[in-house]
Formats: sequence, structure tokens, C-alpha cells
Amino acid sequence: MKEPTLYTFGYLATRSERIITELIAVKTPVIDIRFSPYSRRWQYNQSVLSNRDGIIYHYIGELGNELYKEARTCNDHEPHVKLHDPLAGLVKLQAILETHGRAALLCACASHT
Repeated sequence: MKEPTLYTFGYLATRSERIITELIAVKTPVIDIRFSPYSRRWQYNQSVLSNRDGIIYHYIGELGNELYKEARTCNDHEPHVKLHDPLAGLVKLQAILETHGRAALLCACASHT
């Protein structure tokens, strides 16, 4: 069996809309891992994403950062990450990967750093 592939992207990145369109085209699930799946950018609210034509959308809040508000301050001295329930989240993610063979994790981040 082929190893599953996991991609990551953030909707604050400049190419996020193109990425989502490409993921839809190749039938790759989008896994929303935000602790709070809402945004000031309405098109990235859970209700909009989950009802978008062609998208395979899953929400795994257990992989969300409980300290996301603190992380938005961009203070790079130390990471502000506390996953809500990582073990439960990884079980859900594993099930999706077993079904689809690949998935893309969605967060709000503009970059991977």
C-alpha cells in the first residue's frame, strides 16, 4: 500500500484560493484544523467551506491551537501552540488518510514559519 500524503496550507497565504481550487480538482480532502473555524474573511468560515461545490471538507478541531489568539500577535520568541486534543485528532486524520490516501491541512497561517 502506498504511503499517504499530507499537505499543509494557510488561507492567509496569497495563493490559498488557487490551492483550494486545485485540491477540489484532484479530489483531495481539505482538513480544517483551526480551533475556531471562523474568519473575518467570510469565504473561509466553516459554513462556507463545507458547502462549497466539489470540496471534500472535514473539520478536526481537536488539532486546533487553543492559543490561536495569542499566536496571532506574531511574537516569535516562543511558539504559542497548545493542541486541543491531539490524540483524538490524529485518529480522525488517520481515518481520512486511509480512505483518501492524501489530505491537505488548512489553518490560517500565511507561512510555515
